[in-house]
Amino acid sequence: MRLPELPSPPESFAHPYLDRFLNTTMRSLSFLFPKMEPQDTRQQTRKDICISSLGAERILCDSSDLEKPMTLQRVRDYQGRILDLNPNHAPSEVFTKKDWDIRYYNQVNMPIVLGALKDPDAFQAGNPEKPIRILDLPIYMPEQGWKIPSYLEQFKEVIKMSVDFERVNNPGFEKDHYVYITVDQGLVPPFTQHRRGGWHGDSYRHIDSRTTNVRYPTDNLYVIANACPTIFVPGPFDFEGVDPSNLIEALAHLTERAEQQSSTCYPNCTLLRMDPYCVHDAGINRSDKTVFRTFVKVSISKTKYCKLGNAKNPLFQYEWNMIPRHGVPYSKPILAQSSLRRDRDAFKDVDPTEIDFMGSDCNVAWAESRIHNCYRSQPVRAAPAEEGEMLGSCHDDFLITVNVAQAGDWKITPKYGAEYFLPAQKLQANYERSEDDEELFLPKKTLRRCVKLSEDITFKAPWGTRSFAKAGDYLVYLNDADIYPIPKDVFEHEHTLCR
Repeated sequence: MRLPELPSPPESFAHPYLDRFLNTTMRSLSFLFPKMEPQDTRQQTRKDICISSLGAERILCDSSDLEKPMTLQRVRDYQGRILDLNPNHAPSEVFTKKDWDIRYYNQVNMPIVLGALKDPDAFQAGNPEKPIRILDLPIYMPEQGWKIPSYLEQFKEVIKMSVDFERVNNPGFEKDHYVYITVDQGLVPPFTQHRRGGWHGDSYRHIDSRTTNVRYPTDNLYVIANACPTIFVPGPFDFEGVDPSNLIEALAHLTERAEQQSSTCYPNCTLLRMDPYCVHDAGINRSDKTVFRTFVKVSISKTKYCKLGNAKNPLFQYEWNMIPRHGVPYSKPILAQSSLRRDRDAFKDVDPTEIDFMGSDCNVAWAESRIHNCYRSQPVRAAPAEEGEMLGSCHDDFLITVNVAQAGDWKITPKYGAEYFLPAQKLQANYERSEDDEELFLPKKTLRRCVKLSEDITFKAPWGTRSFAKAGDYLVYLNDADIYPIPKDVFEHEHTLCR
């Protein structure tokens, strides 16, 4: 497949990051709203590749244990165990079905704990180079039964625990409900989020239930992760004076209230049952090491999940009219999460524009005295970025910065050092596509100014987050709106100093 052509660069252009950050207010929200834009099919392709590479998309797991009815005694024993796990919930809050009603946000809402996995090792098994990533794959359909591909065998315990609660709380759900599974495995660099950030409730309906008598059922959701646990806040989130059908207004309201409340995380490998009223944010890797995270969500709904980008299960007979996804602005700038470095106070907060890069001598105490010319000497690989994708640029587990891809950005993968995003205009201005390899871009010998750092520093990058650099690293200058750090060994591999 040929990659899209790059636009011709304008005769002159300003650095686009800052204006886009201020004007777009970010993008989308976790599973409340989709990851994928209507015109983008790369995510679906990636999922198909992941599934096909496992060679097991048409082989079934044994689902007989999911079909066994529960005896009355077993139901009673199960109810007692779940109540014991949730001492802060009244029984009527644990076993209940709620229709969509915006007034439920007026009360405290927290997830129901269903218990820890018996086999967490099986759950979190995976290959970071071939992670399983599927979105809303149907695994149960009315009249067709259970059809779980064998590559999902390791998640059978999660599915079984979810179904047990659903069967007790919603008897006979199999008659008119679908069951879907989302699996997202991936590496999470330090101080970043695996999934999109922002306070939200999954399966939120932008309907003002105060003005209609129509009842809308809510989806029943079961979530679990082996690391970076989801962050919950209890509420209340009184919607008085807020229009629930205005998504931007509703999400801004949730964010404003959530950031005033104390948050709660649950232990890793603990299954939680939640509904749209459980307001939460994506978990953060607060460690100093990159972790391999496995996140799973089981959704049980009367609704056909027929959005473009959802995984298709070839074990079922179905032809749904798939409809485009529609992006929604972010309710908070998740880029600020990079300021969560536990060692941030060890870095000197600076303004890099204090340096007169057009001179020959550096005029600040935190950098060496000599300013040099340099140019990039090594090629990079580049591919169109997925709009809204978050990327933590790390080198040897050291977080340099965090960024979110905007429309038209490209993901740059150098031979050495961390990946990063680049607008198409800047890619065109600084690189030429190889004639032999569409994804290989050769650097133009564009001169840059650079200086070697003598102290550990941090500064606010043009795209709104903070960048970090250590003594001995280099600060590279293109213009006042485009200054970025490069680790010392990466600089020495990929740049040439002009003596």
